[in-house]
Amino acid sequence: MRNSIEKTIWLDIDDTIAVTWPIMVACGMDFCEENRLNSYPDFSVDYCEDDLYFADILHLQDQHLSMFFAEKYPDYLSQLNPTYGAKEFLHKLKGLGYKINLISSRRDYDGMVEQITRAWLTENGLPYDTLQEVIGIRESPCSLKEYGVSYQQVDLLADGSFDYEN
Repeated sequence: MRNSIEKTIWLDIDDTIAVTWPIMVACGMDFCEENRLNSYPDFSVDYCEDDLYFADILHLQDQHLSMFFAEKYPDYLSQLNPTYGAKEFLHKLKGLGYKINLISSRRDYDGMVEQITRAWLTENGLPYDTLQEVIGIRESPCSLKEYGVSYQQVDLLADGSFDYEN
């Protein structure tokens, strides 16, 4: 008798099943206009370098970046579009019997981001079985913390250097 093996796939959300770049830059530009920041986009910035590429594109300083996340992040998340073919791909995987585990390192503010993400997945007809935080800040099954992976958050100082003291 053959042992059945559970077919499982782990997928990141942002820039895998969700297209983030155009909406992030558009929300950033709206933020700059609303806050009267004289910032013009510099599209020569390599937007694949890190997840804060839009701050480089828009020349946002640290204090403005914090304001952006407080004011615009939930709105930004709800405006994302699925990557072309993502819905069909996920439904095909489900049809083939795969368990779909979505992972994310999205910054969660008061649990709001998880709610917005789950609503976005539902509204866009994207099937999944679990939604997990990658870095495992909170106790949850299937986070990397369960596998002994941990991290220590180090905040940035105003000059962009690491604040090792706190």
